[in-house]
Amino acid sequence: MSDLPLSLAEYSRYSRQLLLPPPAFHGIDSQLRLKNAHVLVVGAGGLGCPSITFLAAAGVGHITVIDPDIVEVSNLARQFLHTDEGAQQGKSKAQSIAEAVARINPHVQVHPIFESFSASNALELVSHADIVLDCTDNPLTRYLISDAAVLAGKPVVSGAAQGVDGQIVVLNKALDDNPNTTNRGPCYRCLFPKAPRPEEVQNCSDGGVLGVITGLVGTLQALEAIKLLAKLGEDPHAAPTLLLASPLSVHTAPFRTIKIRPRRTATCRSCGDPTLLPAESRITALESEDYLSFCGIARPDQDPKRSTAQIDVSSFARANAAQPTKETEGTNEKQTDATSSSTVIAQIPSALPSTSDQNITTNEVPSQPTLIIDVRPPHEYRIAHLSGSHNVPLAKIRRKLTQVKRDKEKQAQQPSDTTKNDTLLKDLGIGADRPPSEVHVLCRRGNDSREAVVMLNELFELSSSPPSPVVSDDPAIDQDREASPPSKAPRLFNVTGGLHAYAKHIDHNFPVY
Repeated sequence: MSDLPLSLAEYSRYSRQLLLPPPAFHGIDSQLRLKNAHVLVVGAGGLGCPSITFLAAAGVGHITVIDPDIVEVSNLARQFLHTDEGAQQGKSKAQSIAEAVARINPHVQVHPIFESFSASNALELVSHADIVLDCTDNPLTRYLISDAAVLAGKPVVSGAAQGVDGQIVVLNKALDDNPNTTNRGPCYRCLFPKAPRPEEVQNCSDGGVLGVITGLVGTLQALEAIKLLAKLGEDPHAAPTLLLASPLSVHTAPFRTIKIRPRRTATCRSCGDPTLLPAESRITALESEDYLSFCGIARPDQDPKRSTAQIDVSSFARANAAQPTKETEGTNEKQTDATSSSTVIAQIPSALPSTSDQNITTNEVPSQPTLIIDVRPPHEYRIAHLSGSHNVPLAKIRRKLTQVKRDKEKQAQQPSDTTKNDTLLKDLGIGADRPPSEVHVLCRRGNDSREAVVMLNELFELSSSPPSPVVSDDPAIDQDREASPPSKAPRLFNVTGGLHAYAKHIDHNFPVY
């Protein structure tokens, strides 16, 4: 019989879901809806892998996956469609997933795209799909996906996983059977009209995540997509809810469902009613939107205060090869043993590679010893660190900056002693007698350390500023201020690429995690 809607192999493959009675599954009708569907998956990582696995296994006919990253060994604990071989080859994640799906289900077509999801390609990609899965981990891309989906009239299944918690929500969901309906659930901007500040955002690469959690969230994303595509469940057009997953919590239920607000019809720039919004405020062209500014991500050329001096790892290693072996762990809590048997403490080698494949200008090696500040959290510092480094977590620097700013404001009302450069490092947990001429700041990949350099520069600037003109009642205090001019602030450098670059270019035995 050549006129069968499915091949004989597909009947056998999907037999167990075809056996399900309505409303769990609607037989051949549901299966054909899946076969003819096109799903766009943005992100081929911890959420994308389980999502695509179950979409492909269920028989979704066409999947487009877009991701600009390559496979790394650190991905494999949770991104199970990728392989060691792919990591060794530096294979693109999108291509790796396409090859994996071919092994899972040969009846599914996968179109891999090895590039970033951007304002220039978003609308075209979303318009050709029936549904979009947001498997990303940064707010900027989430807003872009949602805005594109609103313009194209497509639903988005958005998932997030952080640490041991996760959440899933369907955005821009159609609430009736009209394919061109404007009766839809809220978009991402309705739920989050203001973007979180960059310092409040942490992805799994920085904060960590349990692989089972991403598997759980990604699987539930696939389920939501299949429900919408195959019109499953008691009410396919029920108002969307937010599903919260906290399976390790002892204080709350492992799964909770909460109602979300309806569309902000009168105020949302993305999905609001055009008759209620000024034309100039509505989002009609993605490439005209400044997503960086909206998310508080400043461009260095537009914000000189956020530009930082850089030092490449080769120059860093040459400058610090003779560092003393004393380390400090800068925490407010009781000091733990930073040199336990499980901690790797790497001595910076004195014999360094003669060449480097980094395209970074090499700085001159300072004549005086430098100070190394490692801004990773204490538990990461205890995994492995460089001999002679001092652990001052980024959160501690941020708290200190807030405190110094607050003290400066109080000076306008009453005389007080502000932190000087001489004592600033001690306040941060570093037992330095005086500020060194140069400070090198590092982290895992060079991102948190760049932020730390910005804040440390501001801290030293505030600590070096002239004292308040307010005259105290005690002449001795005023005399002491005049006799103690602020010391010169050290030069601060961000170690480009962080410990990952150090392991790649200087010490191949340094643990990369």
